[in-house]
Amino acid sequence: MKPFDPTKPVQYRNGEIPEVLSTKGRQIISGEKYPIITEDKAGNIRTHKIDGHTSLFGGESEYDIINIPEKRKLEMWVNVYDDNGYTSHCNKHYADLLKAKRIACLHIVREYEEGEGL
Repeated sequence: MKPFDPTKPVQYRNGEIPEVLSTKGRQIISGEKYPIITEDKAGNIRTHKIDGHTSLFGGESEYDIINIPEKRKLEMWVNVYDDNGYTSHCNKHYADLLKAKRIACLHIVREYEEGEGL
C-alpha cells in the first residue's frame, strides 16, 4: 500500500468526502503535530497527523483520512487466432502487424484501481 499523500484526493475511512481546510495547521497534541485540518458535512472540524490518523494512540478511526483509490484505464488490442491462441498489444497498429491468421481483433477498454484483483 502506498503511503498517505495529503496532496491527492482524500476521504474519511467511513467513505465521507471531507473538505481539506489546511495542510499547514500548527496544532500539537502531546508533542505530535496535527497539520491537516478537515471539515465534515456536519461542520465538525477534525485534525489529523501527517499520516492521516486522528488518534493520538495510532489506532484506526472512521475519521482518519485516506487517499481515494485512483481510477486508471487499461486499453489494449487482442488478436485471437483459430488455435485458441492470442496476442495482446498496446495499440491497433501493433495488433495489425500480426494479423495473419487472426479470426478476431478485440479492443478492450477497462477502468481499474491499483491493487484490484490482488
